[in-house]
Amino acid sequence: MKSYLVLFLLLLFCSSPLFSQRVLVLDLSGMKTKRIRYNSGDYISIRVKDDKTIYKGFLEVVSDTSFFVNANLVVLDSLESIIKYNKAPKSISKQAFLVGGITAIVVGLNNGLTKGNVFPADDSYIVPASFLGLGAIFTPFWRKTYKVTKKNRTVKILDMTPVAPVDDSP
Repeated sequence: MKSYLVLFLLLLFCSSPLFSQRVLVLDLSGMKTKRIRYNSGDYISIRVKDDKTIYKGFLEVVSDTSFFVNANLVVLDSLESIIKYNKAPKSISKQAFLVGGITAIVVGLNNGLTKGNVFPADDSYIVPASFLGLGAIFTPFWRKTYKVTKKNRTVKILDMTPVAPVDDSP
């Protein structure tokens, strides 16, 4: 009975219709060519021409020339820039600010209780200041804006639908 069930499921999965998959692609050309892909359901931030707002949300590709970002229709010709958020510098910066703040509070309490002065003349605030400086250094690297131009950066929607092979018989 199990073998029939497995065979039935195998045939069901093999014969099911394949769904089309469209991918939004940002091609960066220069010394090295780089391609950034956004699948349907990915989180994306974009800016549209003649509009100051940044549209953030989940991507839903509709056709070869347009897509939706949280129920906002965006045509490829009206796309001005794509904003990519980097997780590593953002997390390093936030954690450095957190550690710097906590160590500044601990150093201030320690100096106030032991030396009687919260800001003594010694170098006890070097470690919190270095963590806060590290957080400030990584702040500009949180996001990268790719402006879409015709020359260096192009945006396309690729159709990745698998096509069944066609038999060419003579």
